[in-house]
Amino acid sequence: MIAAHGTQTALDVLLEIHTGATISLKGAVMDSLETLAGRLGLRDRLTSKGRLEICNNCK
Repeated sequence: MIAAHGTQTALDVLLEIHTGATISLKGAVMDSLETLAGRLGLRDRLTSKGRLEICNNCK
């Protein structure tokens, strides 16, 4: 539902949820994050420290 809003604010909310989510919930949130990031022209990746990063020019 949050991803359906298609805004940066919705992406920020999903990132907050992902940060505090249990492992079982992270998968569902991640699916929404990837979809919404794609709509916004952004990419997601895991950093070398295992943290999720959303950027428009990931290296």
